[in-house]
Amino acid sequence: MRKLKKEALRQRISESFKDGAAFVAGAVLYAVSVNCFTAPNDIAPGGVTGLATAVNSLTGLPIGSLSMLINIPLLISAAVFIGGSFTAKTAAATVIISLFIDLLDFLPAYGGEKLLSCIFGGVLSGAAMGIVFLRGGTSGGTDIVARLLRLKWKNVSAGRMILLADAVVILFAGTVYRSVESALYAVVVIFVSSTVIDKIVYGGDGGKCFIIMSEKSGDIAHDISVRLRRGVTFLNGSGFYSGKESRVILCSVRRNEAAELRSIIRKADPDAFAVACSAAEILGQGFKAWENEDRV
Repeated sequence: MRKLKKEALRQRISESFKDGAAFVAGAVLYAVSVNCFTAPNDIAPGGVTGLATAVNSLTGLPIGSLSMLINIPLLISAAVFIGGSFTAKTAAATVIISLFIDLLDFLPAYGGEKLLSCIFGGVLSGAAMGIVFLRGGTSGGTDIVARLLRLKWKNVSAGRMILLADAVVILFAGTVYRSVESALYAVVVIFVSSTVIDKIVYGGDGGKCFIIMSEKSGDIAHDISVRLRRGVTFLNGSGFYSGKESRVILCSVRRNEAAELRSIIRKADPDAFAVACSAAEILGQGFKAWENEDRV
């Protein structure tokens, strides 16, 4: 019993260390995005940081400190109404990110082409948030607002709520900077950032899902198992016109294995019929472990 407790404690310490390292890495990338690319070019890409960037332009107050001040009532509300590890990790990530934004405000600003500022700012902020999301945290702000609002309006998606909040911030920032271009550039940053987040959070765990109909399903399944070392599931099927019973193969592979699977099917049965679907995320043996699912 004591040995199990020690092992559990060791595991908890290890996970906490990984969380902290990920949050610091994400904070550094996010601070570079804000201090070098977005804020110096009057781009406020939504969220609390975007709001803080616009207010910084009016008052000169530090962006990180403003972000922390805005997040404090949101974090308190999350602790009261949501609770759990989400609030704890979000609070930790928010504090670390806000701190690093101010600590690294000495970094040189990029003053070249604004579109490049949008691209690099979006890539860096997306990479930062992707790292934080993988460890179960968020940067606070609109993520908390969306979760709180969903407690009352369950039928409205969190994505739409975050999009609405970002739109309000972008319009406010556009008014502060007196520039329609500033608002349009902010949209570009959000698009790039969200694309990078999706690639980091889901891209590495995605793949292809194949549905294969063939008279030689046994041969195909054998080759998949031997050559690709992937599991195969047989589904019972029947042709609508022929009425002939058949075994349908269901198999998931990583993207870099899809070409070899096509080769296996083609060699075993050139008359086979196959459907290949992109899978954003695959969970289970050989792919993403279920025990890590609560981090995303």
